[in-house]
Amino acid sequence: MKLRTKLTAILVFLVVSMATIFYLIAHSYFLSLFGQYVEIAEHGEAEQWARSLGFYYSTHHDSWSGVESYADALRTQSDLAHPHNYVEEVTIFAPDGRVLTSVGHRDVSGASRDHLDDDDGLSSGMRSDIVINGRLVGRVVVEDTGSDSLHDAQIRVLRSMDVATIGGGLTTTLMALFLGLLFASRLTRPLGVLMRGIERVGRGDVGVRVPALTKDELGRVAAQFNQMAERLEQTEAARRRLVADVAHELRTPLTVMEGQLELIQQGIVAPDEQTLLPILDEVMRLTRLVDDLHQLSLADGGVLPLHRQWTDMVALVRRIVDNFIFEAEERRVRLSFSTSAEHISAFVDAHRCTQIMVNLLGNAMRYTPAGGSIDVHLVRLSTTVRCTVTDDGPGIPADQLAHVFDRFYRGETSRSRETGGMGLGLSIAREFANAHGGTLTASNHSTRGAVFTLTLPLGDTEATTAHS
Repeated sequence: MKLRTKLTAILVFLVVSMATIFYLIAHSYFLSLFGQYVEIAEHGEAEQWARSLGFYYSTHHDSWSGVESYADALRTQSDLAHPHNYVEEVTIFAPDGRVLTSVGHRDVSGASRDHLDDDDGLSSGMRSDIVINGRLVGRVVVEDTGSDSLHDAQIRVLRSMDVATIGGGLTTTLMALFLGLLFASRLTRPLGVLMRGIERVGRGDVGVRVPALTKDELGRVAAQFNQMAERLEQTEAARRRLVADVAHELRTPLTVMEGQLELIQQGIVAPDEQTLLPILDEVMRLTRLVDDLHQLSLADGGVLPLHRQWTDMVALVRRIVDNFIFEAEERRVRLSFSTSAEHISAFVDAHRCTQIMVNLLGNAMRYTPAGGSIDVHLVRLSTTVRCTVTDDGPGIPADQLAHVFDRFYRGETSRSRETGGMGLGLSIAREFANAHGGTLTASNHSTRGAVFTLTLPLGDTEATTAHS
């Protein structure tokens, strides 16, 4: 069942349920109210008869003698005054329940009753006590057509109310059905658009975007879907670039080895050291590429093994810088190291940190021209250690700054692998920094070249204090 149908059915069910509950409550309340009105009306007429008969009893020296003529006259006057409330019978009883007299169109003195008990119930008729000065002198029972008329009116009113309630309920239900279909259609329209977008993504079309038709939760869901689709598109593009770049990186060394081996196989060249050395170089290049890709895959999956131990970062970075002194002298580049403390202890994997610094310094060496300088500065902050590598190279173009850590990325596409590497060094360095819970960022110096900033957490504060 569609969501639109479910919403409409729920709305109609609520309307019908509310109409039914309203009808039952109104019917019960009106029935009780009308019954109380009938009872009050009947009791009031009986009391009026009791007052008139009590007046007769008092004015005739506390005697009921001749009351039959008086009661008959009262009945005649009542019938003339209220032709629609015709008195059929008036029966007067003594205090002990004996029938004193009965007037009316029916003779019930012998056929209906000759005595009235206190617990005697009448199927019809109005009863009232006749009391003079607090003394019970008799009882009167009045039977007329008024009670029947009231009961008939009650039935007619209740029937009219039933017709009005049922008609109103049906009309309201039809309106609820129409409005339910309208609102459900408008409510589910964004869901329908979103579902079609999800189906297209499921078929591989990650470039689909859905419009945010509303500003409520459904609109936010559409916005999140667009963000997800954009990330999927970027991931798919990155995957395709990765496959293309890996294929490109593998093609060159394989081509070189294939050519050399064919020459050896055809006997054109001898399989001596000079011939086999290029093949060995390409094999080593492939080995490094496979190893780098393996390290990146481990870091992406969050399973990169880290062998953390307390390490003196000052000694570690100084040793790495010293290892690059010879290369810097060959390139006529001034390499310097400075620090804010004599010892800075951090709970890190020394081998991974060495790889990070080697990649950063190697990158700086490639881009710093002869006569330039590379400055490495190490400083301890409250909970982290920060290392910056600043060179005198050309810097990073603004449009390329966001891509320097992308895999197989080279700032100059024409640059060869011999001078520019495979484009994985900075990617590996950033992933290793992230694995430590740190960061690696790139920026441009205001007056010099590029600046790479590595930030790593020190580790537990108490332990760090003890080892610093």
